[in-house]
Amino acid sequence: MIDGISNYYTAYETLEKNYKPQGDGTFRDLFDRFFTISLADHKNIEDYTEGVKKLKNQLVQLGVIIPEPLVILRYLQGLGSAYSIFYTSFTTNNQILPGDDGGEVDFDFVALKAKGYEPSKTVTATGHCTCGNWRH
Repeated sequence: MIDGISNYYTAYETLEKNYKPQGDGTFRDLFDRFFTISLADHKNIEDYTEGVKKLKNQLVQLGVIIPEPLVILRYLQGLGSAYSIFYTSFTTNNQILPGDDGGEVDFDFVALKAKGYEPSKTVTATGHCTCGNWRH
């Protein structure tokens, strides 16, 4: 256990108090990372999805509430050019902002649709295929 602490609950509270992210520096770092995160920086779409969720949760721990439509758009924009057709189609055919009819989508729905999408494949002038984040 921790010096002077005899039970798990008190130990947890002490650790949370002393090691929980806090302060303006942490906020600026998380803010910058949230607005620059992209699929290109991750090994696959699942890893990217988890990265976005983690950053959102870390900001929430600081007391920063990020509206769901903002998280969704940030996620979609971070997918990159291989997902441009998906982005256009998804934002055209789905309601992102809350409305009176309650038909807006949530982050998990967007992530599920993105995971099922086949990224654009183009052939470069050198004959290489660029498939999502991979070059063959």
